Amino acid sequence: MTQITQHPFDRSHIELLFQENKLIEALALLRQCTSEGLPERETHLYVLFARARLHGPEPYEADIDALRSLSDLNDREKEMVRRIFRYAFQVAEEVGQEEKKWVYQRLLRRLLLGQSLNQPIPITPKVAPPAPRQVIPLEPEAIVTMPVEVTGGRAP
Repeated sequence: MTQITQHPFDRSHIELLFQENKLIEALALLRQCTSEGLPERETHLYVLFARARLHGPEPYEADIDALRSLSDLNDREKEMVRRIFRYAFQVAEEVGQEEKKWVYQRLLRRLLLGQSLNQPIPITPKVAPPAPRQVIPLEPEAIVTMPVEVTGGRAP
């Protein structure tokens, strides 16, 4: 008979700490989980989310950007990535960083649609319409005709 070992990695307790905004306590619990070799990627995502909420996302932008290269995310990992992107989006919105806000919104959409996060979205460059041309009418005497010499059907 196979025994199932219980780990102290209690997601509900960590989630409660997040809800109560006890981020330092959540980080302490997550450090303990990391040292015990628990789901490394999921724990890393929880730690990144806690740190970003504690200090703001800007110091962790490189780590947040690295999330785009993750593959084969399970449902819990997708949820954590979604929460990190959404928090970064909210902060960008609050401080008026329109470009970052747009990027995080795009990443959220691609994550929810199950699309790759490391694929750039093709952007069609906006081309300015051509400037209207001024039509200059030609006077009949300005038209010059050139005589064409025909020799046996071949051009000279």
